[in-house]
Amino acid sequence: MITEKHLVLNALSGQYTYLESKADVAPLVVQYALELYRAQTNNLYYRAAFVDEHNHEFLNENGDNGTEIPADLLNKAIKEIDEIL
Repeated sequence: MITEKHLVLNALSGQYTYLESKADVAPLVVQYALELYRAQTNNLYYRAAFVDEHNHEFLNENGDNGTEIPADLLNKAIKEIDEIL
């Protein structure tokens, strides 16, 4: 006996999922598409940015990205490098 199966490709695994009903295809396609999108964006698929008048983007309203070295530590490191040189 031959039966009809509906196959949906999971692009992340390269494997097909066999479905009994065509009605199950669309939800699975959407699920796999979102999984692929999240994988390609490392789950960072959305963020907000603050933009100044020069079109520079920042992660917060202070105009920095939260990764800047505090001025006192930076000055200390520069002084130590100058002493070595």
